[in-house]
Amino acid sequence: MIGKVASHYYIKHNSMSVYNENLKPYMNIIDVLRLFALSKEFQFIPIRENEKIEIQKLIDKVPIPVKGSLDETATKINILLQSNISRLKLEGYDLNSDMVYVT
Repeated sequence: MIGKVASHYYIKHNSMSVYNENLKPYMNIIDVLRLFALSKEFQFIPIRENEKIEIQKLIDKVPIPVKGSLDETATKINILLQSNISRLKLEGYDLNSDMVYVT
């Protein structure tokens, strides 16, 4: 069944493995966003020095608290996902290009 879901939504098998290991029946939204941000599709998105200030500003604006440090890719992905859902405006070109990839 997991293989069918992965192939239908073009999700890498490594990501499905992460979901399978960490998905629990009762998770809050903070943990679900964190789990999705751990997807292997996002593992090579870098955290650039010029983005850290804007990421820090966005972390205060997103509606759901973010687990993790600013130096983790999963934190950046989580912030970008919430920014997209909340329709927050991004300033930097680098963050905007990463947002296109994430969405």
